[in-house]
Amino acid sequence: MKNNSESFVRRALRDQRGQVLPWVIFGMIGLLGIAGISVDVGKAYAVRNQLQNAVNAAALAGAADVYNNPNGTNNPIAIATTYLGLNNNTGLAAVSGYPLVTPVCLNILMPKGSTCGSSSPANALKVTAAVKVPTSIIAVLGVKNLTVGATAVASMQGVAQPWNVAIILDTTGSMGNKDPYCSQSNSTAEQCAMTGIQTMLQGINPCAAGYAGCTSSSANANFRVSLFGFPNVPVTQVADDYNCGGTPIAAVYSLPTIPASGSTTAYTPFAYTGATPYTATYQILQHSADTTHIDANGFTSDYYASTQTLNSTSLLVKAIGNGSTNGCLTPPSTSTSTKSLATAAGWSTGGYGGYSWPDTNYMTSFAGAIYAAQTALQAEQAATTALGLTSNNAIIFVSDGQANMRYDGFPQKTSTAGSGGDSVTSAGSSTYSASATNLTGTTGTWGQYPDFNAGCQQAIMAAQYAKAAGTRFYAVAYGSEANGCVTDDGSYGSAQVVVTGTLNVPITSATQVIPCLVMEDMASQGATSSDPWYFYTDGSSAKNGCTDTSHTSTDLNSIFGAITTTFTHPRLLPNNAT
Repeated sequence: MKNNSESFVRRALRDQRGQVLPWVIFGMIGLLGIAGISVDVGKAYAVRNQLQNAVNAAALAGAADVYNNPNGTNNPIAIATTYLGLNNNTGLAAVSGYPLVTPVCLNILMPKGSTCGSSSPANALKVTAAVKVPTSIIAVLGVKNLTVGATAVASMQGVAQPWNVAIILDTTGSMGNKDPYCSQSNSTAEQCAMTGIQTMLQGINPCAAGYAGCTSSSANANFRVSLFGFPNVPVTQVADDYNCGGTPIAAVYSLPTIPASGSTTAYTPFAYTGATPYTATYQILQHSADTTHIDANGFTSDYYASTQTLNSTSLLVKAIGNGSTNGCLTPPSTSTSTKSLATAAGWSTGGYGGYSWPDTNYMTSFAGAIYAAQTALQAEQAATTALGLTSNNAIIFVSDGQANMRYDGFPQKTSTAGSGGDSVTSAGSSTYSASATNLTGTTGTWGQYPDFNAGCQQAIMAAQYAKAAGTRFYAVAYGSEANGCVTDDGSYGSAQVVVTGTLNVPITSATQVIPCLVMEDMASQGATSSDPWYFYTDGSSAKNGCTDTSHTSTDLNSIFGAITTTFTHPRLLPNNAT
């Protein structure tokens, strides 16, 4: 009984007759299993690497279009899916339900102090793919396939391409009103606009790869920024806009000379003559004594500290604010001190817009600010060329598009320009009319710059002039109204433009000159129908019937986030980023 109860294995272990065949069989099975795992798992690992490269490429390709219309041709999901299919050289079928391409909102890309909410637009793209890899050797063990997957997350907030950018910000009195559509509650329109600019600057590292810091005077800076505002303010007070020393007064609108094609001369503010001569400027930073960080053309590259963080010592950052810290830039005062300045300078009425002081309804003109910005950009582009860089120029224009300044917001007596602008003569009328003599005093030039008539059309022509010189023009319609181009009443000038857009039509009647159309006609168009369209509208514009069908952005933060993507290279983010 004892011998019979011994197991076969124990007997085999004591057996000395040299029978090893059972162990060879067992060993071969184990070796084959190990070899099978090595071969099939190795194959799966190689496929996974191919798949990771494919999803990386797809995420980077689609990231640039996250802010674009999801139902249009620039759909990030469609772009990434197509790109994944073109670059997925595994030759294997996808697992059911894959790929997954999802626009997401990441807190690490939000402005400092802000987090993603249920209504926040996406700022990154997440791509996940999975395929089944057929096995060969371990298939005999019943494992027919190995499933492998890969994920990539990408955004466009990376190192900048070489650009010179002039930001022109509406700083008229109406920008001091609260904006109920702003993503920052209880903010004025001016504060909301400046927070949007912060969003863009936080997403653009201005320095070339490998440099921790840079200045606009050096060749290691790729992104140079200058800030303009309108109305212009006296040069002696402009520092208040970046050192919070007070509120500059609104000077009578100056009329910079249209820059000659190819000119490299820097913008020179207009010097007025009169009992009390003074110089008025549209450019905020040009007259700073900080020649280390502000170059000769008024551009800077010192605003960046790191993602979500701006350099608090930068004059540009001081002007626009940083996170919860409001910027120094505020709508200039239209108090009696402005009236006194105008009177002392020699204007007959001493008024500003012909209305009570202060008045915010009729005080806007911006063709001159556009010409000033274009002049500065041409000079800066020449400076970057001298540094060995090939850079592009851009204007980002933020306004409602309502140019409505009447005649007495411009020089009202014969005046010789001290520098930087056109000599002008009296408007010749104490009340507004379409027949009033324009500022040049030349017959047959109604509505042509520098005339107070047809201010909106003059702005369109100024933007077209900049675009013809190679400048990309971003038009951000902020609270655009259904009407308001009052100085375009009664006639129309030469701004008859036809471009692709839902509102664009040839201007054949003054009734067609409305702020929204003005902003859209100012904007640049992409080289093809699938390229970005550089016209944007916010929620308050949409309320007034001014809509942008090309982008998902509806508030200034997301609009400037979308603009950011057009200046930067895409970058991959950690897959676990939140």
